[in-house]
Amino acid sequence: KNNRCTYSNTSGGALYITSNSSLMEDKVIGCRFENNSAKDGGAIYSTATNVRFNNNTFISNQSIQGTTWGKGGAAYVGSATEFNNCVFQLNKGNQGGAIYSQASNLHLSNCLLNNNVSNQQGGAVYGTGASSYAINCTFANNIAASANAIQASANFTLFNSILWNNGDDDAQLDAGILCMYTASKGITLTGTGNVLMRDS
Repeated sequence: KNNRCTYSNTSGGALYITSNSSLMEDKVIGCRFENNSAKDGGAIYSTATNVRFNNNTFISNQSIQGTTWGKGGAAYVGSATEFNNCVFQLNKGNQGGAIYSQASNLHLSNCLLNNNVSNQQGGAVYGTGASSYAINCTFANNIAASANAIQASANFTLFNSILWNNGDDDAQLDAGILCMYTASKGITLTGTGNVLMRDS
């Protein structure tokens, strides 16, 4: 909590992972990352492969150094990574208010991404790699200059999830994202089994 990386080009305010050998079974379990900041990855910067973050909470982290905003308000990941049963709330970055992924195989399951902010794209998630997905996740009240919930430049699937009140209704998602069995407020999703919800 309350870590600050202030050296030039320093990333990962609380945790910096570059080798799989540095973690026991490549898991980070049951941690709370709060009020951390760094150039990229306000709380976490990881380029290790197949790291799993289980039951973690990321609150009020920022990817910023001086007055320059970076990527991934809470986490910057550069290789295949899983986030399971995690909460991302009130994080802020330039690309990916909560998560910036530079690699294929970003997997989110049973996660809540709420009230995150990006100054550019991807209020909650910014992804550049293929074969990524979010399953059983809720994206609510995230905001960005574009793609308020998710920005993805390659294949990204949103499955059995909820999109709720992410800025302008027509700008919640990047157009290339595949949605299946997902409920949304105010935006009609293309794909199989999606549901449009409205205020009562």
